[in-house]
Amino acid sequence: GYHVLEQTATVPAEGTVVVDFELQESAVPLDQIVVTGTAGQARRREVGNSLSSIASTEIENAPVRSMQDIINARATGVTVLANSGQPGAGGAIRLRGNNSIAMGNEPVVYVDGVRLYSRVAPAPGSARQGTLPINDINPEDIERIEIVKGAAATTLYGTEASGGVIQIFTKRGTAGAPIWSAEVSAGYNDIGQLGPEGDPTGLFLKKCRGPELVSSDGIRWEDPTCPPSGSWLRKGMVQRYSVSVRGGSQALTYYLSGSYNDENGVVEGNYSRDGGFRGNFSFRPSNTLELAVNTAYTRRKIRWLPDGNLANGFTLNVMRGRNNNFKNAQLCEDASVVCLANGEILDQELFNNNDHFVSGITVRWEPNERWSHRFTVGYDYNVADNLTHLPF
Repeated sequence: GYHVLEQTATVPAEGTVVVDFELQESAVPLDQIVVTGTAGQARRREVGNSLSSIASTEIENAPVRSMQDIINARATGVTVLANSGQPGAGGAIRLRGNNSIAMGNEPVVYVDGVRLYSRVAPAPGSARQGTLPINDINPEDIERIEIVKGAAATTLYGTEASGGVIQIFTKRGTAGAPIWSAEVSAGYNDIGQLGPEGDPTGLFLKKCRGPELVSSDGIRWEDPTCPPSGSWLRKGMVQRYSVSVRGGSQALTYYLSGSYNDENGVVEGNYSRDGGFRGNFSFRPSNTLELAVNTAYTRRKIRWLPDGNLANGFTLNVMRGRNNNFKNAQLCEDASVVCLANGEILDQELFNNNDHFVSGITVRWEPNERWSHRFTVGYDYNVADNLTHLPF
């Protein structure tokens, strides 16, 4: 991100010279060092592929909740197709849009040299959503992200990279005393205007009790299962905690972190809770040999809301008013009123329990300045236990 600056200095015999450099920021940082997937590093302007870089300084104060929040709108040509907004739901990542009809359009994802499963992982069918494994990476652990766009990435990563490549590099330790970092954040999820401006019920989601509940043909209706607040919606509380430490010596450096997140949706019973840890270690037994070990584990539990265009979907039935699919078998006290039972839809149990473990070992050997070797082996273990329970 700075211009190259050179100075010439003459050092006398048995003497010292202090040389001060004042770097100037570069509006177009063409001299950035990037990792392209080849054996070594290269200057950005020397690479023919279209590259975008996101540094940790760009996101350290940003209100990001997940990896998809980081890359969305922070790099040109990168789009995250949004989901319904449920906690834990993952979007679809596209680099320069769709480029294939028969093949997948997801980019290839690498974390510290280890390839991740990059597609949306399945959840219970009635959720009509899925999780994105890339979101299991704690944003606080990110050092930088490099994105290779376009079909040119296939020359480095094979035909599967026709949708582009996302390289994620996590933080590493530094020689010196331990440096601690902790973060606590809180907030809530809320929904703004729903439906037409003149609709006080917000498509019957914001108001499910009262004289406003009248159908288009003038028939009054009510829902005995409507919450005591008179609305299906609430403010879903959000809590996030993270702590990390980095340090080490010239021979051994370490970076350790842990996190816990608790996010509730705007409808009762919908939530996502996850926690995990990361350990990055680097060992240098000699000046020419370095061993790096990166390990991370995340445990996530999501209770989904029955969503989307399906018969037992919550929002679909609520927005239909008195014409929903699920009606109470008992009549209301007032025979002229139609009774619904949308609350029974929320008795469904749609759970997703996910364990995600990623580990990799990288060996770097540089016998001299002109000859270097790098060998990486990794393992991405991602398993989901999905439960669907329909009590009616």
